[in-house]
Amino acid sequence: MSLIDRLRANDEDARRELFEHCQAKLRPFFAAKLPNLSDVDDCVSEVVARALEGIRAGQEPDVLEAWLYGIARNITFERYKAAKRRTAELPDEITADPGEAPLELAAPDLPELPSEMERLMGKQELWALLGAAAEGLSPGLRPIMRTHIEQSVQQGKLVVGAELAKQLELPASRVDRQLDRARKAMRNAIVALVLARTGRDSCPALAALTPPGRKIVLNPSASSAVFKHSASCPVCGPRASQAGTYSRWALGPGLLGLVREDEEERRRMLLALFGRGADTAASAPTAVAGGGLVDRARSLVMEKLSTPQMQSVVQFVNQNPDLVRRTAVAVVGGGAVVSAAIIAILLTGPDNIIAEPPLDGPPLSSTTRSTPVTASSGVTTTPPVSPSASTGTPKQVPVALVPTTTTTTAVVAATTTTTTNQQPQTTTAQARATSTTTTTTTTTTTASTISTPPPPPPPPPQNAEITIDATSLSYTSFSLSGERNTRDPKQSHRIATRPGRYTLSAPGGGSVPFEVTQAGTVEYDHSYDTVLSGRGTSALVVRGARVTVDSSGLSYANATVSGLGWPAAAPVRTVNLLPGGHFFVPMGGSQIAFQVTPAGTVTYTSALMGGSGTSALTVRGIPITVDSTELDYYNVSVTGAGWPTPAEVRTFHLVPGNHEVVTSGATKVPFTVTEAGTATYSSPLLSGTTTLAVHGIPVTLDSTDLDYSTVTIGGAGWPAPAKVRTFRLLPGNHDVLTPANTKVPFTLTAAGTLTHTSPMLTSSASTLAIHGLPITVDSTELDYTSVTVTGAGWPAPAKIRTFRLLPGKHAVLTGAGNKVDFEVTTAGIVTYTSELLRGSGTSTVKVVGMPITLDVSDLDYTNATVGGAGWPAPAKIRTFRLLPGPHDVLTSAGTKVGFTVTPAGTVTYAVQDLLAGANTSTLVVRGLTVTVDATATGLSSFTVLGLAGRNARQPHDLGLLPGAHALMLPDGRRLPFTVDAAGHVGYDPGLDAVLAGRGTSSLVVLR
Repeated sequence: MSLIDRLRANDEDARRELFEHCQAKLRPFFAAKLPNLSDVDDCVSEVVARALEGIRAGQEPDVLEAWLYGIARNITFERYKAAKRRTAELPDEITADPGEAPLELAAPDLPELPSEMERLMGKQELWALLGAAAEGLSPGLRPIMRTHIEQSVQQGKLVVGAELAKQLELPASRVDRQLDRARKAMRNAIVALVLARTGRDSCPALAALTPPGRKIVLNPSASSAVFKHSASCPVCGPRASQAGTYSRWALGPGLLGLVREDEEERRRMLLALFGRGADTAASAPTAVAGGGLVDRARSLVMEKLSTPQMQSVVQFVNQNPDLVRRTAVAVVGGGAVVSAAIIAILLTGPDNIIAEPPLDGPPLSSTTRSTPVTASSGVTTTPPVSPSASTGTPKQVPVALVPTTTTTTAVVAATTTTTTNQQPQTTTAQARATSTTTTTTTTTTTASTISTPPPPPPPPPQNAEITIDATSLSYTSFSLSGERNTRDPKQSHRIATRPGRYTLSAPGGGSVPFEVTQAGTVEYDHSYDTVLSGRGTSALVVRGARVTVDSSGLSYANATVSGLGWPAAAPVRTVNLLPGGHFFVPMGGSQIAFQVTPAGTVTYTSALMGGSGTSALTVRGIPITVDSTELDYYNVSVTGAGWPTPAEVRTFHLVPGNHEVVTSGATKVPFTVTEAGTATYSSPLLSGTTTLAVHGIPVTLDSTDLDYSTVTIGGAGWPAPAKVRTFRLLPGNHDVLTPANTKVPFTLTAAGTLTHTSPMLTSSASTLAIHGLPITVDSTELDYTSVTVTGAGWPAPAKIRTFRLLPGKHAVLTGAGNKVDFEVTTAGIVTYTSELLRGSGTSTVKVVGMPITLDVSDLDYTNATVGGAGWPAPAKIRTFRLLPGPHDVLTSAGTKVGFTVTPAGTVTYAVQDLLAGANTSTLVVRGLTVTVDATATGLSSFTVLGLAGRNARQPHDLGLLPGAHALMLPDGRRLPFTVDAAGHVGYDPGLDAVLAGRGTSSLVVLR
């Protein structure tokens, strides 16, 4: 089977092979053409996704590699075009996406994976996300949403109603309805897209629905599938909830954040920088009045400044100076310590390094808090202090965070202004310009703190290059803390790092911590010696724990471990895993959690697992028997169990969770296997607990008005022919099927009623009658003894016959096996393309044969004909009207030789020595000369089967065809012999006393 066929069959190994091929061939292509190398993997993944989608849609590439390069070129062009469009349409102040930086330390304040959506809140990313999410809408809703977004961005307000209707040139009432639907669908599409881009490594089921890549785009069907999956997935559900909140923001405040106004820009920057303020405000060191974004930002910065984790803020400031400067503009108007702290950071300049205070540095200074004011809500608040009217001494910035420069002194002074100075209030820009010369009064404590010189900053760590070899792992990918993209475990990686602690994680949930030293070597805890090696060197080898997973006690067609994808089915599988939590994932039911210890053993809590404390994990199933004796489908199974040999009663070993009884007719009934080992359900078609009996609804099919030899229902097989038959079916969609492969759909409802739209069907109660269209076949111009229509069997021969058929494709069939295709329309008329048919546009199809002359003058048989043409009166030369295709010349002795009638009406053949007349309409048959001598018998005559009698008193030369013959003597003896292609005779050795001449062209009868 070709790679294309395997991909179309959804073969996991084929998808992996395609992905590896694209990685090897297309990475250099994209690396040479894209300005940002971080986009290379996403583009490769997009090629794979588009290729799979195209193949499943029926595309047939002649040369796979050329086709893949064509997709790659299209993606590159789209990237250039999109970049140009963004430059033209988006505000000028949007910054470009930064390039890939060296791997950073695994800082404790790095966002968890579900919160990666916060990074998407920047203008450029938000614009790209909205455009990508819109691809997940149906074609009818997509134009309305795109116009709504574009006009809202251009005008700085949400464009709806009549204004949007005017842009679309549609009635306002229709636009209102469509926009409401589009907004709901868009929220779901954003949720699906965020999940697909950030969550596939944590959920194998999600990974199976989406291609890899952080910039993938989902089509409507894929988007709908991901959103539906999140509703029932315990892993993706919380992510979907967070993404839902983000989607509502993205289509409201976030969308307006794309406009140019300074105030919206400030708000958006605040949200991007302090997006977690709402989660942490309750625990902030200083309570803040109100729930506004600025207040939450103040609260969060106060919390950051009061912890030893200040380096995370410093690192953010150094990397994003312009972002933080604009953030300070939004909050400085309050005059609180938050604004001063941010300005203190800003004034160091983007090129300076702010060092983290050493652990033995001076402690935080004690401060005098302002008098608390109790608000009406009962919350204690601290009123903001303006530069012109301070009511107390605010908390000071720890001096160790401020470099020892003239700017430092001025900044700290700015943070301790009191009411002693009665200067006019200045604007933010003025404050920034004059902060180094403002005269202020400070407390004694502040002065003493300022006078303490901070310790010199430590030298910046040097980058080191280490090698990570994770080729022994069984995962489809792995990731390193501080990196956004995953890595391929099938190859070693050389990585530029800084000294510090890192974590190598697998999509299945396992992880191992290690450290890169100042010397550029790796270190790790001795408890990981069984899964890691390379301590003290620059090469870390990740072997993983070798774990055997035995699922042979389950009935699923395949099972895997989270993070491993879906390798080829194997009941016992040995894999290399990282220590940590994993899931056993069967093809049906729920996944089961287990842990791998650093020592390489497994632990779990499920009663269905065995092997705790060893490296061999066994999974047992709960026996559930499915009894389908009351159904008429030829096979019944359970989701995930494949299609075993048909059996009406079968026991499946399943894990707890949701399942379905599935039939070969594609109908299904859901049920749940409980932890207690029983089946629960809501359908009245099921009964039992450990034995699940499935009850069908009787449907009678009446096909008396059809002329097919038999009729059935899809999935019910082909029982003995019967014009009226009762099938026991499950609710759902079905088809009436004929041997001609024509079908008519109908639906059986849960209430047992029949619904359909085809005029070929009528129903009454539980009886479905199917009616045919009368089509007449006229074969008077053919010489075959019988002609029929596909699926109609072989009725008594008739040159003109009317068949009652269903709309669809059919063929006129002959007794020789030749056919001519035609089609019956729903209006009951015939159409065709063959020049051998007549009657298009009517209900009669007439078949015209090609005249082929058969010349058998050189043969001595009493008669010869063409297969399927019967036995007309003997004639040495006869013309038959035949259809194109293979035929046989048949003799009265039963011998035959094959030939073919071409569409042009000529003959061709393979047996050159016996036939003549190639490429003409006359076929001449030559016989092989065999001499028969019966003179020694003293008999008066003899004959050869299929030939006329001969005088036995002299030898006779006979023209015969290769094959079996028999010599018939008057005394009743029958002496069989054969003639081979060379004209030599053969016979059974038991006749050696009677016959002679084996291997020659003469057969002698001895007595």
